[in-house]
Amino acid sequence: MYQRREIELIMLVSTCCTPRNTRSKARARRSSSIVAPASSSPKRVARWPPKPFKELRAELKSVLGILEGADLRVAILIPAYQAAATIREIIARTRATAPSAEIIVVDDGSTDGTGDEGRGKGTILVTHPRNRGKGAALRDGIREATARDSGVLVTIDADGQHPPEEIPRLLRPIEEGRADLVLGARKRDHGMPISRRFTNWLSATLHHASAVSR
Repeated sequence: MYQRREIELIMLVSTCCTPRNTRSKARARRSSSIVAPASSSPKRVARWPPKPFKELRAELKSVLGILEGADLRVAILIPAYQAAATIREIIARTRATAPSAEIIVVDDGSTDGTGDEGRGKGTILVTHPRNRGKGAALRDGIREATARDSGVLVTIDADGQHPPEEIPRLLRPIEEGRADLVLGARKRDHGMPISRRFTNWLSATLHHASAVSR
């Protein structure tokens, strides 16, 4: 299986990367001793690329994944603020769900010991000296993940509202080459704090009103 897939990979890369005129010249050199009969019919132009790039990319991802024999290099980013009561459990559940992933916790200036609870346990801790907001926490966490050559990044909250057990479902379309970006959505039920439901409703209402007024 490995040898066959290796040959397929070489053929696929050769097809993708070799310009059409180069392949035509190579065929011409190989057949230089053969005289083709003259023809007045129009020449057929080969389609380039031979397959849509989307199909080639998906096929290349599949072959590379089999050859490497390993999962994608995944980093899981957890921005945390005042989450000392929950961060330890979230890290444990994340580690149990994705044991080979790197877990990056960004303590966004917490004063309740969030950083101490998130330190160690196989995690990478990024700290802010003061609260700078979730956007800044995500930015610095993404910067840390890219510096560590992570191929895929998953973000979850530190308060338990994003179940770490759903991470494999988010990764599956990417592993299969069907998507580059996957978004999860939560149900607006009693599992979501009423304050979060209100702010989500308010932001959605304001966004809709702004779009309608344009």
